[in-house]
Amino acid sequence: MEPVFFSKVVLSSRIGAGFCYPENTIMIDIPKKEISFQKCKWIERSGSVEVMDDYGWDSGLVGHDVHYLKPAVKIKNGKTGFEYKVLPVEKYEQKIIKSIGLSLSDYEIDRILPFCNALEFELYRDMGDDWEHMTGYFDEVSIHFQAVTDSYIPMLEMSCNLSHEKGYERPQEKLRDFILEYMSKNKKFKGVSLLDFGN
Repeated sequence: MEPVFFSKVVLSSRIGAGFCYPENTIMIDIPKKEISFQKCKWIERSGSVEVMDDYGWDSGLVGHDVHYLKPAVKIKNGKTGFEYKVLPVEKYEQKIIKSIGLSLSDYEIDRILPFCNALEFELYRDMGDDWEHMTGYFDEVSIHFQAVTDSYIPMLEMSCNLSHEKGYERPQEKLRDFILEYMSKNKKFKGVSLLDFGN
């Protein structure tokens, strides 16, 4: 069967299990022959005010309406009729700390493509983490894999936290390790890493 190659691959890592944690992202755009790295952190939005928001009935509180404070901004412009309006916003906003983008040569694309055959990933689409034959895992760091093709195959999303014995590696692990090794040897990516969460 002819291979179906990914057109875009994204590896993102986050320290901590929830929202508003530092996050690193690597994206490879195969058709455009580009690789990029972005380091972000979430910061509390400045200049916001707290507003009361009614979330309705909570039977657990014996029939009391439940109210939560939500962040908001106070705006006055043409769209508000030049009257002050209080509009809800997200409490945190993403700040980009570092961003690097490079072009990939035909030789580099040819090296990446064998790891990007979407058909080889389909066997693992709905599988959870497999701890058998595992040799290690990323502790306190969550690595997420996403990829799309320009074909009929839907977007692929899966965890990429484990490493397995040689011969038992999953395709996302092989691609992850290839990308991390490529970046570690490329001088233009010196000082950056998918697993580095320092400022």
